[in-house]
Parts: sequence; structure tokens; C-alpha cells
Amino acid sequence: MKKRNLWIGLIVYLSIFSLGHLWHGSIDAVQRLELTRAIIFDRSVITPTYGAIKYSPLQSIVMIPPYALGYAAGRAIGEPEEGAHRVAYRFCAALYNPLVVTLICVLYFNLLLHLEVSPSLASVSTFFLLFGTLLMPYARIMFSEPLSALLILSSAYFFVRSRSDGDVRNRILNFVTLGFLCLNNTIFILLYLIVYGHALRHFYRSKMNRELKIVGSVGLVVLFTIIGAWGVYNDARYQDPTMFGYAGEGFTTPLLVGLYGLSFSIGRGVAFYSPLTLVGIVFFLLNYHKLEGKLRATLCLYLSAALLYLLIMSRWHSFEGGWCWGPRFLLPFIPIIHILFPLIWSRHVDYNPLIRALFFSACAFALFINMYEFVGVWRKYEIATFESGEIPYDLSIFIPRYSALFNNWEWGSFWRRSLQYLAVATASSYMMISFYRKRLLETRDGDGR
Repeated sequence: MKKRNLWIGLIVYLSIFSLGHLWHGSIDAVQRLELTRAIIFDRSVITPTYGAIKYSPLQSIVMIPPYALGYAAGRAIGEPEEGAHRVAYRFCAALYNPLVVTLICVLYFNLLLHLEVSPSLASVSTFFLLFGTLLMPYARIMFSEPLSALLILSSAYFFVRSRSDGDVRNRILNFVTLGFLCLNNTIFILLYLIVYGHALRHFYRSKMNRELKIVGSVGLVVLFTIIGAWGVYNDARYQDPTMFGYAGEGFTTPLLVGLYGLSFSIGRGVAFYSPLTLVGIVFFLLNYHKLEGKLRATLCLYLSAALLYLLIMSRWHSFEGGWCWGPRFLLPFIPIIHILFPLIWSRHVDYNPLIRALFFSACAFALFINMYEFVGVWRKYEIATFESGEIPYDLSIFIPRYSALFNNWEWGSFWRRSLQYLAVATASSYMMISFYRKRLLETRDGDGR
């Protein structure tokens, strides 16, 4: 198992690293880096440059090891103080999100094996998770959503493993994982309450009073720990336990505008930027009654939460997530939805030729759209077009001629970077499949395979 995970992780990380484009990504990432710097060197959550920042502390805390390593490396090679901090920034860019996405892929692969998907199909599914969804575009920039995606997938992993009656340990691990998720974004307290309520209902209906008391008590302890941690953090930065720093921001977008924007708009629609996600949702709705009980229960719980999250974020005043590729705020649930991919792949032989053609066309377009993002010219277009403020950025979301999809052309960069992307994707897929064929992936954890 360790060899299998190490190999999958190495393939994923090297794929991300070899493609490059590793950078901080946005002002909120810079502020999180500054918070990491303040925690390490000032023992404070108040940054010298930006003061108290509104973002959650978890990502900044997780970045402490690569930041400290980068700073030490910078000083070792003779860089001055600020130069060493710039080296630390680069270390975080190279070691934070790429490793988070690597862990997502490794965990996803193991979750599929636990759901009794064959190693070969799990390898194919992992490849498409990385190269055919929003995961690759966000692997190289330092938004907080990949960490949320990892924690939600971890939660689902423990949920699947806890489906046996009386399994308290994995339920508790599920709560702990969701607790960290809430420290990365308070909006996920709703997900915590949904999973907690489901656990209480399960043990109550099963008349397991002892397990009900244990799970209920631990769940409340974790919940109050989350609330207390946020209170302490808020008090340290704003001198008010109830202040989160989002004054003046709120849920002001019309619901239908946000729903259309995140689902089908030319600038942010998941249908364009992560088509396999939409395919998975449609498949689930049409085949709900055919799914195995454990998988159906897991997907019902987390897809219901994803729908609730979609409704909430559609109302957020900046539902588009700022300057980014595709629906950034939907990323945390995309690996969960992608669990359906191997089911669709394995059943394609049962479909008529038209359905098969549509499915494989969606796979091909998913690979293309991620390659198209890698060209990266759209960033120059956004800066040139919208930075002045003369043209509203909303136009890039709803009007095709202003969108990234129609403004990502620079022939020299396009062909050079497209070939680079294709080479890395081909090498990655070859290594995953060849590794399986050498029978090094056939040992399953605890099931004798």
C-alpha cells in the first residue's frame, strides 16, 4: 500500500511541478503568506503589511513548514532578509497546493479501491480527476479551495469506512476532519451539522444507545472547539470574538444570476470548465436507484451538501470568486462528485452508441479545457481589459466575447504550452497504467487483493 500511494503521489506531484505556473495567485494568497510570516516571526496574527486579514488561519498555519524551510534556504544561500522571505514564498508555491492536490489524488484513489473499483479503473479515474477537472488549474495557485476539497474528501473517506454498524472511530475521525474544514472556511459549519445530524439519526434508529452517547458527545466537543477557536482568533485580530472581518460584504447577488453564473455561464459555468462534474451529477440523478447502498448514502449526503453550498455561494456578492478560471467556489465538492466517474466509465458498454459518443466527447473536452487553461494568455487579457475598471469584470462572466474562453490565444505560447501539457499528461497516464500492469498496484489494503 505504501509503495502504491508513493507512486501515485509521485506521478501527480511531478506532473504538477513539471508544468510550472506555480505562483501565489491572488492578493488573498499574499495576505495568507503574510499571516504565516507574522505567526512565525512575530508570534502574532496581525500582519505588519496588511494588519488583521479577514481570511481563516488554517491555510496559513499549514504553510508554516514550507515557509520556514524556504526562509532557511534563502538565508543559507546568502539572501538578505526580504530576499529570504521571497524564497519562502516560492517554497510555499512549490510545496503547498501541489502537495495538497497530490494528497487529494492519492486519497481519491484509495477511496475508489475501498469502494471496490479495480486498480486499473481507479488509475484512469485519478488521471481524469487531475487532468479533466478544475483540480489541475487550482493545483498551481494558492487559493484555499484545494485544502477544503482535501478535507471534504477525507470526511467522505471516513464516512464510507464508518458505514458498518457501531463504527464509532471513523465517525469521530469524520467529525475531526470536518472540524479542520470549518477552520478553513466557516461556511462549512453547515456541512458539519448535516453530517453530525446524520450520525445521530443513524445510531438512534439502530438503537445503539452507547454509541449514540459517545458520538453525540464527541461531536459537540468538536463543534464547541471550532466555535471557541474562531472566537479566540477573532479576538486576537479584532478584539471581538464575534467579528470575522467581512463587514460590508454579504449575500447580495440575485439567486438565479449566481446559479446561472456558476453552472452555465461562459465565464464561470462548471458545464464548460469541469464538464465531467456535470456528467457525474446527471448520471447520479438518472441512476440513483441502481447505486450500491454504501455509495448511494455517501453521495446523497455530500451531494445534498454541495447543492446547499451552491445555493449559498450563488448569493455571495462575489460569487465568481474574483479573477480565476472557472467556478472556484465549487471546487471543494468536485472530487466527491468525481467518485461517479468510474461507474460511468465501467458502464459505458451498456449505453447506446450516441451516449457513448457523448461521454467520450465530454472526456476529450475536459482534457482540452484544462490544456487550454495552461496556455495562460487569458491572464494577460484580464489585466489589460479589466484592471483599469473601465470595463466591468461581470462582462467576462456572461458575455462570450469578453470571456477567458474567447481570449486565450497567442499562437506561439499556445502551441508550445499545449505540446508541453500533452507530453506531461501522456507521460502521467502511461506511468499510472504501466504501474498497474506491472502488478505493483494489485495489493489492496485489507481485502487480499
